[in-house]
Amino acid sequence: MISILESPSALAEKIKDKSNDPLKVCFVCTGNTCRSPMAAALLNDMGRVPEVCSMCPPNLLNRRRIVATSCGIAASEGIPISRNAVLALEEAGIKALPGNDYPNHRAKRVDISDLALNDIIIGISSSHAMALIGAFPQFASKITCMDEDIPDPFGMDLDDYISCMDKIRTSIERMFFENGEN
Repeated sequence: MISILESPSALAEKIKDKSNDPLKVCFVCTGNTCRSPMAAALLNDMGRVPEVCSMCPPNLLNRRRIVATSCGIAASEGIPISRNAVLALEEAGIKALPGNDYPNHRAKRVDISDLALNDIIIGISSSHAMALIGAFPQFASKITCMDEDIPDPFGMDLDDYISCMDKIRTSIERMFFENGEN
């Protein structure tokens, strides 16, 4: 089991912040076509705050809105999300909506602006987090990793993508929603 690089209490404080600003999370994997786009789509879906009315403030339900994006350490810019990643998300009932248009995701290589603009940067594995800290030490306090390394399903069949997505979902639930505070 991998320990989270950022202390659990520091992560919890970022999540509990009830400001009107969304919590901005960026997931990072290797190629940005499978694991990190699935993680971003899942967190965008799970962290969506239901709109009570157009006149109500977003924090009315005592939940901070979460906006997730993704990128890759060795991504080939512009490559589309894996078809099996899309199918796994669709099978899980994750709807493509404005702000969560995962079927049109294109791979993006991580750069300094991704780290600067996001509140939390989550490596899909501990090695991704360590590579990020090595490349961007000035942002080490924002960088963490999933609470278990998520194996790469690249090139595998749909069942492997579904299994990967289930592991991502479980990790996101533990990291963001386990205490019912968000």
